[in-house]
This record gives sequence, structure tokens and C-alpha cells, in this order.
Amino acid sequence: MDTEDTQAILDGRKTQFREAINLSSFIGGTAKELIETHSKHQVNDTLYIEGGDTVVGDIIVKIINVRVEELDDISIEDCYSEGIDPFDVLELLDGTESKEYEVFKGVWNKKAKKGYKYEDNPYVFVYDFEVVEDA
Repeated sequence: MDTEDTQAILDGRKTQFREAINLSSFIGGTAKELIETHSKHQVNDTLYIEGGDTVVGDIIVKIINVRVEELDDISIEDCYSEGIDPFDVLELLDGTESKEYEVFKGVWNKKAKKGYKYEDNPYVFVYDFEVVEDA
């Protein structure tokens, strides 16, 4: 996570993150098996999030849920849980449709590796978390 993500957590806007799944080594099985064998994080794991900036600070979070889904299955609610900035959404509004997906897509594609862009619609681990404490 970068400084913007850490700030979104501190602001209470980010309570979820996604991680693309490399399925090349997973043959068959259930989502539960995929989580157990390939996920970097499990329920109840704690993560130390470095702010990378003395102004932002560091945070400890606890994973409270893990699931698997295709990236484009993200809901509008989850776009906000990912920490998108409501002001970015407002800047794109043109009265025709919601813009949360466009904002999330831009944030995702900025960080995603080739083959895992939004347009590629990779499977992702979705991690819900809660802040345990500011480090």
C-alpha cells in the first residue's frame, strides 16, 4: 500500500484491498482451497502498514474476511471500501451514470502489473480489514 492508501485508512475510507491471483499454479478446487493455498493473508492475520511518510504514520490492521471474485465484480460500495476519493467521483459526474467504477479502474490500473489490469478482469483476493491500532 502506498501513502494515499494509508491516508485513506486513517480517514476511515479504506477498509478493503484486492490482490490479483496468479492462477497458473492452481488447478481446480474451490475458492476456500484457493484462499488456503495461495492467499498471502488469512482471516485474523495482522498487517503492519507503513505510511512511508511521517505525516501519515503507520497502522496495524487485522484481516476480518477473505474472498475470491473477478475484479469487475466489484460493487459501488466496495469501490468506496477500497478508499476511492468521493471528490474524484464528483469531478467525473456528467449525469449519465455512476463514475465509481472509472475512479477505481484508474487507481487499480496505476498499480497493476501487465496481465492484471482492470480490462484483463483477473481473479482477485478481496481482503476486508479493520484498524487495530496506529503504530
